[in-house]
Amino acid sequence: MGNATTDKRDGRSPSPGRDLMTRRCMYLRIAVPLLFLFLVSETLITPGLPIRPISKLVNDSVTFTMGPAECAPEDTTIRWKSHEKYQEIGFCRKRLFNGISPQFHNRVDCNGDTRVTIRNLSRADSGLYILSYTLQCKVKKDVKYHDLTVYEPVPATHIEKNVVRNSACWCNFTLRCCVPGKASVERYLWLKGRNETGYHLYRHGPSIQVSLQSQSFGSLDEEYICTVYNPGDQKNTSINIKDICTLMADSSIHLNKPQRPSQLDESIFITCSTTAFVILAVITIIVVNGIGKHLSNGLSSPK
Repeated sequence: MGNATTDKRDGRSPSPGRDLMTRRCMYLRIAVPLLFLFLVSETLITPGLPIRPISKLVNDSVTFTMGPAECAPEDTTIRWKSHEKYQEIGFCRKRLFNGISPQFHNRVDCNGDTRVTIRNLSRADSGLYILSYTLQCKVKKDVKYHDLTVYEPVPATHIEKNVVRNSACWCNFTLRCCVPGKASVERYLWLKGRNETGYHLYRHGPSIQVSLQSQSFGSLDEEYICTVYNPGDQKNTSINIKDICTLMADSSIHLNKPQRPSQLDESIFITCSTTAFVILAVITIIVVNGIGKHLSNGLSSPK
């Protein structure tokens, strides 16, 4: 006996025509909603109307405001479009929200006639929000666009130092501003200074290379501050110069007795000059002794 498939309703094998019709119906059931979504998404933005960019952090709230209007709206419809989908969130009427989206369930508040707030934001809430206001004094609806991006907070940062040279006269080092994990960071900014005199921009980028001389060393209380940014958050951390250039700091009597900056620079200059003089004297003695021994050996050798 064969293994032919039979129709359970009449015991007959299904015809090729019936299979084709079934496949076409299944295709239409999938294609029509997708085509509708595409057409709606393409016509969401009215040309000429501004789109307001908004940056928020995870777990924050965002409030969409209608702005000045000739009259109060009767109701407000909230729609949302991301890269993957488009949906109607719900509508506000008489300060009550009627929601139809599971994603925004119990997170939308109607604050008055012109303000809509969404609470406990997540990264998945990023996208374009379209708010349509039905006005009593207008036939056409008033539409506002808000482009929301939700960011993770910038984690706590720290500075790594790599000291290449640390002496009483010179101090060369590299500082790197480090952010743990794969945080969303868009900008690094370095400042240098102190609270009493203020701070000035030093450089952009995650790392800096610094070379300090004793004469241009400045105040030991100066520090480098690194600030890390994304559009929704920022964190900063700092490191003091005297914690990097320890030998240069120790060579100064600034740590023991308060002095004017000119006295500090003079004392460091004397220290460095003395060190250089001692090194030069030692080299001179070695050279003179070597020449003396050579001459002595030459005179005492037999002719």
